[in-house]
Amino acid sequence: MRRSSREVRAAVNDLRREERERPLPEMASALVERVRAMAPDQDVRLAVGEGFPEVPLGRRGEEILSVIQEAMTNARRHSGARNVRVNLDAGTEELVVEVSDDGRGFGAGAAPGVGLSSMRERAAALGGRLEVESAAGSGTTVRLTVPRSGPSRETAEDGAVRPAPAGPRQNGGRA
Repeated sequence: MRRSSREVRAAVNDLRREERERPLPEMASALVERVRAMAPDQDVRLAVGEGFPEVPLGRRGEEILSVIQEAMTNARRHSGARNVRVNLDAGTEELVVEVSDDGRGFGAGAAPGVGLSSMRERAAALGGRLEVESAAGSGTTVRLTVPRSGPSRETAEDGAVRPAPAGPRQNGGRA
């Protein structure tokens, strides 16, 4: 049992490494395709703005993709939306990722769930901010804004999330 658990964990880590080697627009496109297959009644579209990086973003890309995935999951499961839009845009200093839907939305008194908390934690770990705009009956927009480069966090083999190292180590890379 332990051996198969280790093998599964190793396979997942290999997949994560492969994901890190793909540009975010490509990963987002694959995610959109998966969501379309799971929710054929929703019109899900991806738009990538001019200047959005077409190079792998490593762990930062994984974290950003996780926010996109959580926002899309919320739209699929909870909103009743017919249309979901994912927009990837880039400014000179920051990347902006937006997931919007035309679903039922939620009011100011709604209790945030684990997914929203997770998205906020990821935004903070990336040195960015997460904004959620919603009102009952008028859909929801989740906007993640992160610096073009900056901090991210690392996920250990045991699944624990830890801050990434601040920069290169001194003393020739030895601790």
